[in-house]
Amino acid sequence: MKNSLLFLARFVFVFHVFWVLFVIFGVFYRYPGILWDLHLFMTFGLLLGVLLNECPLTTLERYIRKKAGQKNIPNRGSRFLEVFKDITGITLPNNLMRVLGFVYFALGLLPHLVKY
Repeated sequence: MKNSLLFLARFVFVFHVFWVLFVIFGVFYRYPGILWDLHLFMTFGLLLGVLLNECPLTTLERYIRKKAGQKNIPNRGSRFLEVFKDITGITLPNNLMRVLGFVYFALGLLPHLVKY
């Protein structure tokens, strides 16, 4: 049971990373269709996370890891921020994360508002 929960938590983490990358790189995809609509949906999903002060995927990942018996991740944030801290040595404060989240949302929304 513990291994399956850890696998699920890793899946949520990888899905979270792909979500972030899709919103970032999806701004370069300008053709109407399902990918364009999915990008808009995922961008508003990002806004939900910023407004709630924690991404629902982060909440889900933390819950699964807790059920699997892993230590709780300090502060708010998922493994995503923990890996970022391990690689760079930088700890991002909550207020900065919130501001960056709004900037990230605005940049993701911008191509949907601008006509080319």
